[in-house]
Amino acid sequence: MSARPAVARLQSLIESSRLREALAEGQRALRSSPADPTLHLLLAAAHDRLVNRPQALYYAEKALALAGPSPGPNFLCEAGLVFLHGDHPDQSRRAFEAAARADPALPRPLLGLVSLAVAERRYATAADLARRALGLAPTDRDAAAAAAGCLLELGRADEALSILRPRASTGDLSLLSQLCCTLNYTGDDPGETLALVARRFGPPAPRPPIADPDPGRRLALGLVSPDLVGHSVARFVAPLLEHLDRDRFRVVCYSTIVPSPGDERRRPRCDLWRDVPFLNASDLARQVREDRIDVLVDLSGHTAGHRLATFQLHPAPVQITYLGYPASTGLACFDARLVDSTTDPPGTRASEPLVRLDPCFVSFPMTPPAPASPEGPFTFASFNALSKLGDAALSAWARILIRAPASRLLLKAFALAEEEVRAHVRARFASAGVDPARVEMLAWTPSADEHRALYRRVHLALDTFPYHGTTTTCEALSMGVPVLTLEGERHAGRAGASLLRAAGLPELVAPTVDDYVDAAARLAHPPGPPAIAERIARSALGDSTRFARQFESAIRDLWRSAIKRGG
Repeated sequence: MSARPAVARLQSLIESSRLREALAEGQRALRSSPADPTLHLLLAAAHDRLVNRPQALYYAEKALALAGPSPGPNFLCEAGLVFLHGDHPDQSRRAFEAAARADPALPRPLLGLVSLAVAERRYATAADLARRALGLAPTDRDAAAAAAGCLLELGRADEALSILRPRASTGDLSLLSQLCCTLNYTGDDPGETLALVARRFGPPAPRPPIADPDPGRRLALGLVSPDLVGHSVARFVAPLLEHLDRDRFRVVCYSTIVPSPGDERRRPRCDLWRDVPFLNASDLARQVREDRIDVLVDLSGHTAGHRLATFQLHPAPVQITYLGYPASTGLACFDARLVDSTTDPPGTRASEPLVRLDPCFVSFPMTPPAPASPEGPFTFASFNALSKLGDAALSAWARILIRAPASRLLLKAFALAEEEVRAHVRARFASAGVDPARVEMLAWTPSADEHRALYRRVHLALDTFPYHGTTTTCEALSMGVPVLTLEGERHAGRAGASLLRAAGLPELVAPTVDDYVDAAARLAHPPGPPAIAERIARSALGDSTRFARQFESAIRDLWRSAIKRGG
């Protein structure tokens, strides 16, 4: 039997993220009950949250050894998660499969296998498992989120919406955020959903007073995001922080994701780094106040791992949303959303005041290599996630390939790892009249250098729509590869136009689908796409120093406005 009072105390400490206390409490309890499997499992969970991987694995293995032949499905699932986080996929799979056998009606083991399949980039497998879990528990939030998320990764946004819409209408905050994100992939009007977001979140807390209303003093700038390391967001944040004037700004980064070993070597430049993955909204707001942050920046919007609930508590006098999400949040807790005049032209509807950083809302270091002449047939390419390859873009690309019969298309996306997914993409092109043999699909490359080397095979990159690439477009340009984009109606479908104009390549922005197809077909014939290296090298898009000064000026203007209104 477990030491029940100690177990309850330990569970409470872990749930409230008092993890160091949990470890001390657990060690004390083990001295009295050294053979208790639940205590070992809880210690594994606490170490797991603290990213003490060897200790977490030790206690998880010990817990299973002590539990005997039938530890129960939830016990097995907890152990499976520890093994998953500890990069032991075989042990994780065995634990989740044993849990599924122990209780075939329980969705949780299947969701554990979904997490494992996603970690292995097996999205078709993950989608099948998630839909099975949803069939077992149609009202289960986690099952719905998993199924919709996997379908989106496979480029099936409409199916994802069919799962999310009826469930998000109940007001579940996490599903509402996921619905907001998914709408960007279809181009549907988010107005009704944003109104529901506003009602469900409710009004924000009162704005705090400004303790030191000096308009020119050094400001404490806080950045909140799960994407500050190893993510596309980080590739824009890092050069901005590198060029920020530290005499005018002190930067505190709040990372809301569990860190991985080695992350500290890849962190952007800042004055203080805080890992806060397990702080709830109130505790994170308290930490922001204790750090005396003047301007707090959300870099997530409604994307996974966001902390909008913290911003609703208004821990900082000035709050901004920027970069990580291509649309309005629907919330009134922000003093500004940083955009530009192309992504969000005058007349754009938004819940936040729009502050425009023209000509482009981002900068990206541009040092194109010496121009290369790709060998072989003219090659179009897209290295965007498969989630952005909707029917409209695929139909346009098929028309392009038909108009340029000697050309080929190179696709690269993590979701293409499974033959089932590749076969589905081939079938989509075949149904549009294109020989699937002309479409090459890659899932991954062993190194970043090998990934970059692929650009030497590409004559022209094709931007996706209605959701444009951002990092992928900048990366292609930085490799000297031109990108063709279709200018859409909302930020997600106008970002590419902003990037290309800022790069000095306005002729690569098409106003209609027909113009997009015509331009691509024309560029596939002599004289071919324009040489872009020289224009990019002197463009606004690559000038990170200029952009940092512009960003600083916008922040300072917002600070002065806050002082004038009295906090």
